[in-house]
Order: sequence, then C-alpha cells, then structure tokens
Amino acid sequence: DHREVLVMKELQGLSYAEIAEAIDVPEGTVASRLYHARRALKEVLEEMGVEYP
Repeated sequence: DHREVLVMKELQGLSYAEIAEAIDVPEGTVASRLYHARRALKEVLEEMGVEYP
C-alpha cells in the first residue's frame, strides 16, 4: 500500500530498510511504492492548487 509506506517514511521517519522489514517486502519495493505515492500526492495537491516540489 503506497499510503502506508509514505506515512512510515515521511511521518514516522523510518528508513527504507526499516519499512521493508516491517511490511516484509524488499527495499526496492519500498522505493517503488514511495515513488508512486509521492507522484500521486503531487498530482492531488496540484489539482487542489497547492504547489508541491
């Protein structure tokens, strides 16, 4: 779940390795999910008129 990974990384401050261990997936999967989660969040924020780096 992309949202779960994004929350774990950005709000809880976990490392890729910690997230991977917690949800039992490879670190590459964590990186991929974070990429897609950030991209989706950016699109939603842009639709709302919020600037997002």
